[in-house]
Amino acid sequence: MLRISAFVILCLLSIESWGQFNGRFIIGCDLYQWYRNPQNNSSELGGSSGGIFPLVLGTEFMAGKGNYSFGIQTNANLGIFNFDTDYKGLGAVAFPFIAKVNYGCLSGFSSKMIGFSVGGGIQYQRTELFGLSSKFDQYEREFFPTYIGQIEIAGGLGGLNISYYLRMGLNQELKEAFSFNSGVLFSLNYYKRVVEDKKISNPLKS
Repeated sequence: MLRISAFVILCLLSIESWGQFNGRFIIGCDLYQWYRNPQNNSSELGGSSGGIFPLVLGTEFMAGKGNYSFGIQTNANLGIFNFDTDYKGLGAVAFPFIAKVNYGCLSGFSSKMIGFSVGGGIQYQRTELFGLSSKFDQYEREFFPTYIGQIEIAGGLGGLNISYYLRMGLNQELKEAFSFNSGVLFSLNYYKRVVEDKKISNPLKS
């Protein structure tokens, strides 16, 4: 137990001495998303797809230095008008939790104008949020998990980035469960914006 505690303390001290911390606010929209429900005895297999620019809203916290960082991202993908492929109902929502490796402008600490990230994690989603037709009102949809991988390519300047991402997931334990999201994200780094504002408001301060 003492060795484990010493190892944890050493890791924390290493991060403190080597790295920095930052975060970013994320907003965007999915250009396309598709969720396929797991097949079971109580509901038919079906999925939710399409929609009118489903909203993406979230945040990420990063630890790193220079061109590289590790990040934890979480957000909500909300498609109020997503339609079911079998026209059972409307709406879909997803909540991904992603551990990422960031490079370049996505690291939160770099002056590079381009960047990318790769990561993975778990996502919970639910389809047919409302508007079930009378033919299918006996079916109950629940949140189901998929294990996801994500890639993101970005360009930006001064802590403001625009990126395109692809995220895909499946769950072999839940038969036929599948998820796919792709879209455009705008993000603003918390720390860089604060630093720049201070420099602008204090131009003579060294």
